[in-house]
Amino acid sequence: MSVNIKVDLNNPVQTDFLGNNAVYHGYAGMPDKDGRVYNDELCEIEADRAAALGLRITRTFYKWWAWDSNTDTWDWDNEVMTAFYKWLKRMKDRNIQVALNTGWCMPGDVNEVGGFNGKSPFKVEGNWMASVKKYAEWVSETLHQLIEVRGFTNITYIHLFTEPQYGTKFNYQIDNKHAYELWFDCAKAVTEQLIADGRRNLVKIIGPNEGSTATSIMNKWVAENADEYVDVYSSHNYQDFIVDEAPDKIPGKALVFNMPGARVQQEVSIEPNTNYVMETELSATLKDKLTASGNVVIGAWSCERLGNYFSIESGGQPTGRLNEKSTTLIDVVDLSYEKKKFSFTFNSGDASKCVIGIFSDLKGEEDKLKAYSCTLKKEGRAENIFLYPDLTEIRLGYGLFNCPDPIEYIPLAWRNSGCSKENAISDPYYHLGGCAKTTINYVPKNKPVWFDEYNVRAEKDSYHTPIHGTHLAASMQSLMNSGIQSSLMWTLFDQQWPNNHCTNNDCFVDGDHRCGIMPVLTRSLVPHPGYYAVALVMKFMGGDPGTYIYEGEGKNLVHATVSKMPDGNFSVLVINNKLQPDEFSIDFSEIVGLKLNRYVYDPETIVPDETATLIESDSVFEVQNKLSDKLPAGAVAVYTTY
Repeated sequence: MSVNIKVDLNNPVQTDFLGNNAVYHGYAGMPDKDGRVYNDELCEIEADRAAALGLRITRTFYKWWAWDSNTDTWDWDNEVMTAFYKWLKRMKDRNIQVALNTGWCMPGDVNEVGGFNGKSPFKVEGNWMASVKKYAEWVSETLHQLIEVRGFTNITYIHLFTEPQYGTKFNYQIDNKHAYELWFDCAKAVTEQLIADGRRNLVKIIGPNEGSTATSIMNKWVAENADEYVDVYSSHNYQDFIVDEAPDKIPGKALVFNMPGARVQQEVSIEPNTNYVMETELSATLKDKLTASGNVVIGAWSCERLGNYFSIESGGQPTGRLNEKSTTLIDVVDLSYEKKKFSFTFNSGDASKCVIGIFSDLKGEEDKLKAYSCTLKKEGRAENIFLYPDLTEIRLGYGLFNCPDPIEYIPLAWRNSGCSKENAISDPYYHLGGCAKTTINYVPKNKPVWFDEYNVRAEKDSYHTPIHGTHLAASMQSLMNSGIQSSLMWTLFDQQWPNNHCTNNDCFVDGDHRCGIMPVLTRSLVPHPGYYAVALVMKFMGGDPGTYIYEGEGKNLVHATVSKMPDGNFSVLVINNKLQPDEFSIDFSEIVGLKLNRYVYDPETIVPDETATLIESDSVFEVQNKLSDKLPAGAVAVYTTY
């Protein structure tokens, strides 16, 4: 069935788009104690490919590499810094701007409390603010050494830490301050130090770099308390569900839990010492009931961990349940393809509020839980106090129900590990874009918003598969259509972290972080298939200052994005997320009057090779006020004047 999409060329969602960019650490050529180092040729190949993709801005990890911990002195020309300078020059030679992550762990990189970067040169024992002062001096000296002394004027941004809100997970007991306030101290100190040293004009400050949260509530807090210390607001999230086109014979829509750990939750006010009845309608799609494992947990949890955004826990984690009898398990064998009601009664004890929720721990790779409704009532009463009992009223992608103040409430913050609305299909388009819109709504309208990390985490062991390229492109499209100024994919390439031998479920294999669109070049010169899909979006959708972006929200897994560039170029991105070919038509609000070259990424036919030659145009379309075409399953297509 053909999908019709309307694009209003009089109503851009962004008028200063800076491109689909990426995290790409400056590790190439850095020394490694085991000799896992790129030679000059490989360093150049990697940089050339970054430029060929259309990368305009890269975010890189940056540590106090100039510090000698043995002598407690600074050497800005040591072996590590020299290698980093060479990387910076390669970026400058290719007109790629750099955003330095000046500090990663908060507060660990300042005073060694938490984090993974080890001994800090800034720590002043027992004195947080003195440590912050030394950290701010290092940031300023970094800009002096790298920009003013060595001329790396392509360093135009700094990120202040990564995911600083996770300080709320730990009881740091630093001056009785919340994690937000600790970050505030650093942002204020850096700003004041740069002003005092005459360097504030050298870079724009990006923050707070809030990570993997459903509601971007730290961005809201910073907007209200620290706006003067931020030039660009940012947050990030990861796409955790993928396209599902299995037909659903049950009428109506459902909230689908696609992965173990998926949850849906809402804070509610309750009366102490009162019995409450929770009822939910569930079904499950199970590959094999005899081998299926796991369970579903429903009930009430304490509100104490809301600041950490994961308020309900189960599946082997400390549960934080409201009381000993406030949750119950539903075994996987009690679920079926047909809708079934589950009812559970609990007593509130001395609580006046709780988090009511559903937690899925179905462990089969193809097993999915579906929730159709959820109610919470006083025992013997008809009034439901659970907002939006029809779970399909969820604003998919925002990760929350409508609520008066998400700082105080997280009325439907499901952990983004596999919840989606479904009516025969699940559309990944809405997730990341919805998260970005939430952040945009929280910050001042005169400040840009970046989405500083993303990827399709559900495919972390399948980044080499062709469909991963489609899903990355869909993430970019969703973010462009949300109105953000720039997005940064995590990560551009697989990279060997120097002196690192970590292997874990975060895609590290002996220190090789394998979540990019190209393997470490000592393993292979052949890119992953997704390289070619990402190239179409990065290269042709623009990103020079003054680029306009227009939203083309479609339906049935087919969406569009239009970009107008200041040099007059015009591009249309269309993605078919379906598992079968489909036709589309785009109606433009005004005459376009252009010849557009078509470039198509087809996951079924793409054949990567070590030349990494990008996809070429296969046809030309004369476009007036309508563009129509038919695309293969999973296709990423760009129609452009390039």
